[in-house]
Amino acid sequence: MYRNYRSCLDGTAIAPSTSGLPVTSGLPVTSTAGKTEAIVNNPGASIISPEEKAKIEDQKRQLDNMLSQIDELENLMKTKIARIDSKEMSPEIKLRNEALRGSTDLICPPSAKIVRIFTSSTFTDTKHERNMLMREAYPKIKEHCRNFGYEFQVVDMRWGVRDEATDDHMGTELCLKELRLCQQLSTGPSFVSLLSHKYGYIAFPRVIAADEFEPLMIQVEEQATVRLFHKWYSRDDNAVPPAYILASISTHLPDFISKDRDKQKVAKEQWLKESEQMQDALESAATRVFDQETARKYIISVTETEVEEGLLKAEDSIARQAIWLRRNIEDIDRQESSYALSRYTECQGAQGKVEKAHRMLRELKEHRMERRLHSDQIFHYNVHWVGPEGIVPDTSEEHRKYLVRLCKDFTDNMISLTTQAIRNRNLLHDQLTEECMQHIRLCQAKCAEFHGRTETLERIKSYLLETSTTAPLVVHGISGTGKTSILAMTAKLCKTWLAKTPKLVLRFLGTTVESSSVLPLLQSLVDQLSILDDQRLQAELTVDLLNVQLNLLLKQGTAECPLVVILDSLDQLDSLHNGRSLMWFPVSLPPHCKIIVSSLPEEKYEAFPVLKKLFPDEDRYIQVPELGQRDAHSIVSLWAEKRKRKLTPPQMDIMLSTFRKCPTPLFLKLSFDEAMLWRSFDPPSRTVLQTTVRAAVDFLFSRLEKLHGRILVCRALGYLTLANNGITEAELDDVLSCDDDVLNDVYTYWTPPMHRLPPLLLVRIRTDIDQYIVERGADGARVLNWYHRQFTEAAHERYCADDAQNKRLHGNLAELFAGTWANGRKKPYTNAKGEVTEEDRYVTSQPLRFGEDDYNIRALNNLPYHRLHAGHVDLLKKECLANVHFCVAKLHALPVEALLDDFTAAKAAFPGDSLIKNILEALLLSRKGLQTDPVQFVPQLLGRLEDTEETAEFKQRLHEYSSKVWFEPDINILERPGGQLLHSINVHAFEINMMAMTTCGTYVITVCRRFEEIKIWNIKVESPRLLRKVTGKGQCRKVALCHGDEWVVIEVGNVITVEELQTGKHCVDIPFKGDFFSKTFCAAGKRNDTIVTLIYKQVNIYDVTNGSLLQTLTSSSDEVTFGFSSITSGRDRYVGMTDDYRRLLCVLDLDSMTFMPAWKNFEGISAFDISPDETHVVYTWLPWEIAFADFNGTRLRSIPHDYNSIESINYSSDGRYIYYRSGRSVVFVNSATLQEEDCLENKSTLIDARTVDMVTVVTIATDNILRVWDRSRAKKGITDRQSRMLAPIKHISHCFPLGHQDVLFVTGKAEEDSPTTVVGVHDVGRLEYRAIIELEGEGGENVAFYKADTRSVVMGINRKLYLFDIEKMDVRIVFPGVVSTQSVCIVTNRKQLLVTCDNNVKLYNITNGCIDAKIITGDKLDIKHVVVNEPGTLAAVKCGPIVLMDLVTYTRMYEISDKARYGCYLATYMLFTRDSTRLFFSANTSLESGEQRSKNVYHLFCWDIKQKKELFELCDTETQMQHEKVKSDESTDMHTGYLLDDDRIVTTCLDNVVRVYDVKTGKLLHRLTDHKTSSELALSDVTPYFLTFGSENCIILWNKGTCSRVATFTMDEGVDYIHWSDDGTFFYTTRNGDGEHKFVEVIKWTIHDEKEPTARPDVKQSPPIYLTEANLPRLTINVEKGYQPEAGDPDTDDEVPDVSRRVR
Repeated sequence: MYRNYRSCLDGTAIAPSTSGLPVTSGLPVTSTAGKTEAIVNNPGASIISPEEKAKIEDQKRQLDNMLSQIDELENLMKTKIARIDSKEMSPEIKLRNEALRGSTDLICPPSAKIVRIFTSSTFTDTKHERNMLMREAYPKIKEHCRNFGYEFQVVDMRWGVRDEATDDHMGTELCLKELRLCQQLSTGPSFVSLLSHKYGYIAFPRVIAADEFEPLMIQVEEQATVRLFHKWYSRDDNAVPPAYILASISTHLPDFISKDRDKQKVAKEQWLKESEQMQDALESAATRVFDQETARKYIISVTETEVEEGLLKAEDSIARQAIWLRRNIEDIDRQESSYALSRYTECQGAQGKVEKAHRMLRELKEHRMERRLHSDQIFHYNVHWVGPEGIVPDTSEEHRKYLVRLCKDFTDNMISLTTQAIRNRNLLHDQLTEECMQHIRLCQAKCAEFHGRTETLERIKSYLLETSTTAPLVVHGISGTGKTSILAMTAKLCKTWLAKTPKLVLRFLGTTVESSSVLPLLQSLVDQLSILDDQRLQAELTVDLLNVQLNLLLKQGTAECPLVVILDSLDQLDSLHNGRSLMWFPVSLPPHCKIIVSSLPEEKYEAFPVLKKLFPDEDRYIQVPELGQRDAHSIVSLWAEKRKRKLTPPQMDIMLSTFRKCPTPLFLKLSFDEAMLWRSFDPPSRTVLQTTVRAAVDFLFSRLEKLHGRILVCRALGYLTLANNGITEAELDDVLSCDDDVLNDVYTYWTPPMHRLPPLLLVRIRTDIDQYIVERGADGARVLNWYHRQFTEAAHERYCADDAQNKRLHGNLAELFAGTWANGRKKPYTNAKGEVTEEDRYVTSQPLRFGEDDYNIRALNNLPYHRLHAGHVDLLKKECLANVHFCVAKLHALPVEALLDDFTAAKAAFPGDSLIKNILEALLLSRKGLQTDPVQFVPQLLGRLEDTEETAEFKQRLHEYSSKVWFEPDINILERPGGQLLHSINVHAFEINMMAMTTCGTYVITVCRRFEEIKIWNIKVESPRLLRKVTGKGQCRKVALCHGDEWVVIEVGNVITVEELQTGKHCVDIPFKGDFFSKTFCAAGKRNDTIVTLIYKQVNIYDVTNGSLLQTLTSSSDEVTFGFSSITSGRDRYVGMTDDYRRLLCVLDLDSMTFMPAWKNFEGISAFDISPDETHVVYTWLPWEIAFADFNGTRLRSIPHDYNSIESINYSSDGRYIYYRSGRSVVFVNSATLQEEDCLENKSTLIDARTVDMVTVVTIATDNILRVWDRSRAKKGITDRQSRMLAPIKHISHCFPLGHQDVLFVTGKAEEDSPTTVVGVHDVGRLEYRAIIELEGEGGENVAFYKADTRSVVMGINRKLYLFDIEKMDVRIVFPGVVSTQSVCIVTNRKQLLVTCDNNVKLYNITNGCIDAKIITGDKLDIKHVVVNEPGTLAAVKCGPIVLMDLVTYTRMYEISDKARYGCYLATYMLFTRDSTRLFFSANTSLESGEQRSKNVYHLFCWDIKQKKELFELCDTETQMQHEKVKSDESTDMHTGYLLDDDRIVTTCLDNVVRVYDVKTGKLLHRLTDHKTSSELALSDVTPYFLTFGSENCIILWNKGTCSRVATFTMDEGVDYIHWSDDGTFFYTTRNGDGEHKFVEVIKWTIHDEKEPTARPDVKQSPPIYLTEANLPRLTINVEKGYQPEAGDPDTDDEVPDVSRRVR
């Protein structure tokens, strides 16, 4: 707007305005001043005066200024928007974007989740402080960090330093290296100083540059000292630049590391004397030769060096988080010089030295540290010298308090700093960014030492530039050939190779948690790719859905911005989710997308053979060649240059000649690392290399043992090698600190201040093997592991060859993960004097979980592993497998399969342990429940385990579990192990539609159309596992196996697609056009290589190997048409098929491609199969017999059967048996004798059954469970359930509680076809009948009952109503008149019986049977639905409209009828609020969301009864719109509604979600999504819980207040009703008898809260109001025929329903 206005000012005319500015027009002219003026052409316009003109110019200038300011703001906004668009809002966002795009040049901050503190102090004067921190502070900080998922490490290099560690003079260098590592890795603080009064020792330099050493020697005056220097220092020209190297002490004083203490003492004194002489000369010469700064390194102490590096020279962000615990001994200057005082301050020796130390200390503290640190970083402590020793906390209260205060200050400050740092880091670096940066770091590290491989890189470049290929590139080679480095270099160079900068997705598999298993890998890839494509997809939780997302996201590559994905080491994926089988791998790439992978070629690593099947084109493979001699020379030179080293020509010759014997990069690396230790002055005997990788690794190990001690190295590397998928640095430190063999060796000659491994020792070992160790992800932590298999194998052979020793080490690791010696528990040991004592090892505690949902996965995975390998079967059971808390925690943290793997491994290791076997078998039957809720471990195992001596103690622990709420039935209702049922697997969330089985019996294919998924299962493993999952093909109606079971055939719409069973690779498509109901197909022929499609009258025969059509046959008979209902059976030569009506059976000869004459069975064919010898068929017709016939239809023999119907029949592979499926049973018949030999009874109606060997049988049923049976096992005996049946009632028709003394009113049939009804009063508490009677008389077979009160029910027989006295078991009142067969009957709380009569309402008085009133609706339509409010004063009646009635005044109030608003389907459900102010009713209308409208959905409307208006709708519009957006079959249509309490209403819905709404506002409060099927509620006002149960056989207990899930129980079969007890302390279920248990039963359920099981009421103690003895007399009811008007009946309407009347 402003710009347009400015253009008017500067243009041809001024726009019309009402602002006082003149309106002008005409041509502009330019004045001498360059301004534009207007010429007035309008003769009627007045001439602008100079004053007006000046005024206009002034206004223009003001507007110009204003517009300029607006322009500036606009430009500023544009700049900010540009920054936002380019993601340049902050360095952190820029860093994240570069990481996500795979920028290999990115400078990545560290990603380790570590808080690492370097403690700097002098040694002798801070012993008590450091020990106190170790005991009190560090454990608290460690636990605090663990709660955030961080590891806390302390580097204290001041104690535990062995003589071997000082021999090579590496102490100072290692200290500084560790300090810098703390600064790099630590999240938050990294440096703590305890500097007090002692300056500390000055380290003797290990290396002196030649250009400094030689001038120094000129200044040394005494020749004896010069000779001493040349004795200990030698010039090394391999250093670049050359340097003088200090020899190890033992070189000239071998007794320095002698085990003889006397000889060692002499050697130490000699070294001290000579080193002090050289040190004095060096300091003196340095001050004369060099400037002050250069000379400092020769004269400052190690402590000051640490302070400089850790604080003074550190970046401000690091220095700001440092702290100084500054102790001041106020009277130290007044103490006499003594040995004790010398431990706290320099006071002995030459006066000049002492004064120099004091001066330098004062300068460091007062002029450098105090100025660098803020006041809040310095903690001051003033104490006094006590006695001769100085600081004595054992005797001085002042010193004790000081240490406590110091410890508290340190703890509080560290917790505060680390908490803030962790939070800041979480804000800056999300998990995905950290993941990307970790791989970029590894890429950079590999590229830094890369050289050569030009030919291989050129081939990769050619692939990237190629535009026609849709396959990935595979780089392969044996272990150690450098594949990872090649792919790293490819990642770096690809942006220079391609014309346009690509998006790069880079993963080195196995190096992080997210890249070690296929599920988190795919989630990570999808997350990264979706952000790169600006889609922000939510990564799915299953491999198959992630695979779909991945394939979609790979399409984002364009010519302007191609996509490159690099996945190194596919063989490094773990076996979880079949990662190495590559079912998830894209089989075809879109344009502008390239994928490069690497793998080992060996078959045992799985990945490479699968790749060869998926991509047979050899051009897509690059084998890494041997490394050439020239490349090797260049690489060695490059590596040496980076280390500032070189080799002499003879040494380089040795290096290369050795390399020729084993020309692999790994061997070159090992040889190079060894050669870098050579000095130019070393004799030939020192410059020897090994000739194989294994020998080089062994030589490295032997060198480590000599340097660091054999026992320490053997144990450290042994633990590293035996660890389950690696070990963290803290775990290794802890386990070594608990290994008394190690500590006894380390502390042979002295007693440590703390019985732990000195930190420096492990640091030194880690430094020497750092290049051969990789940090990778495992169990949510960063663990150390060998970076190459060659090291693993060598370490196993060297350190883990002794089984007994391995068991000890596994035992030690198990104790670590069990926390055996944590939390202050002292570990006993025998000291050097032979005394048995005990010490706290201060190891990390190992709780099963750190927070509510943060589990200790390291312990959960490693404890059972190491207990098993240690052979500790009793501890394995006590701590893990029979430990309820452990099992529940593991089920919470990990998939069910993880726990099953523990049990499977334990069963294999300890086959004689019956408890492990029994629990495993019980778990295999409980998988569905455990997947639903881990706490079901308790009730599931209680119900499934037999009560035996072996299980008694374990079941007692199950009963005592109180960490979570759980509930259990009072009788066993679950299948128990030991019978023929082996496994129960919840394979799909919804009904399984079909199944196929391979001829070897190994694999089973299941299909769920609802979820559009196909799953392939391996059922031959101990715990059946998912092989792979196919998504998007579940809408098929049929699957089959072909090509010798190598391929699977899937019908999807108008095509039959064929893909490889194992990999999912697409093979061929076969056309299958036709109407959904007019076609089917089958596989037949040799190896099932023929597909026969039946489409109406046409039969097409295809070769599945190439998809070619072999023959088409067309039926000329009007009787023969094929379709969806046709049954097929295919063998090698013949294919049998029925017509669509299943009355004709045809046999097709594949050899001649002709049909045999069809034959007819007029009664219909329900199932058939061709015999394996292809001579006849077996078929069933209707429910009466099984028949055998030849291909012409001639009957050979038959078997009568008494099953209701047979849905399928099959031959065994050898033809000796047939088996058929009927209802819940699978029946096995000997085909020779025609005798039934066995019958498997399932819990639910069967959908299919398959077997190959007649031993292993697989069934699928309507409960979505795949069951695996073993018929060779004995059947289980009858359970105790029969004792709880509601005999003599075998089929319930009504069952409801009477509301007093937990009594059920039960009616039903003694037999299913009985003409009489049995009525009973069942005592739930005593599990027996109080009374029971049989009704007889006309109409007695069809009786309806309605609850009246605790003593009576309303009974309806043949349109007459009676009040039935439960106490007397007799009719008390006969109500006048008759009612319609469609009447609604409700007994209100006003003691009235409300009965609908067509379109009117009658009210009976149930105390005397009289009619109180009749209320007319005023509508012509019959009443369909009635609800009454809780007091019984209002009724809502649904006829056409909703009519509200006053049941007190017996009047019609008004009606609710707005067809335009509510549609035709009004009030299928209604309910009143408890205060009777509002009515909720359902209607089928659309939902609105902005401008969008949904399809019609049943949902509730809230009506204000007094104000007569609608208030709001109760609906979930958001979810409904989501359903419709993805075109889902799901809908939020409500099913039923319930009042949860005064404030909330609950609806169950067709999408299986239970929704909770606010009654007052209609706001959706909760979505309860735990059910997979429709559900019902059971409510009680006197309990804090409510129950839901669904047809998936799962009962869920909910917290009524929070609507959170409390507990669940998954049954093997469902229930019909659930009711709460009168006082809400327990509930009970009932179910009709069918299937295996042909009786009705009632089951009580006990709820166990976190404390004690909920007490049950003692019903037996209640005074009975019903009969106490039950018998079965008969009560005859005389039912009148026809309608006879009775006195007092005001209803004179015709009460016979008019069938012509429309009912809505």
